[in-house]
Amino acid sequence: MTTPINISVFQEYTALILNLLYRSFPNPISLDVKEIGKEMVDSLEISEEEKTRILDKDSINAMRFLAKEEFLEYHSDQINLDQPETLFMDSVLTLKGLTVLGAVPDEINEAIDRRPIIDQLSDALNDRARTALGEVIEKIFLRALTISSSISF
Repeated sequence: MTTPINISVFQEYTALILNLLYRSFPNPISLDVKEIGKEMVDSLEISEEEKTRILDKDSINAMRFLAKEEFLEYHSDQINLDQPETLFMDSVLTLKGLTVLGAVPDEINEAIDRRPIIDQLSDALNDRARTALGEVIEKIFLRALTISSSISF
């Protein structure tokens, strides 16, 4: 089954955002998600209208999703009217985001890549391998679900 374009774009945005935040951790950075997605949309064979929608809307929604799911945080109170809506000030990974990205898969199967998830993510980004990228994003979300369900108060 072919991955729908909206899911593929979301996965790539997620990878780009998380990789940048991991590389800058613990220092907060300002992320303009429109800017970081320009190279990605240029590689897609879609209309200019779709590219604009991805850069102006999907980019923001990917960032908001990651914040809502507590992979990262940013300071929305520092936004002023002169800044683009795609700029997220003082963005930083949360403990959950850092833990998931630094995790080593615990599968026993020797065929499973046992490097830290962030290394797998970086390699998939460097290789521009969208299928591998999707698989790594799945690992990230599954790991986050595992962490969330194992926490008991």
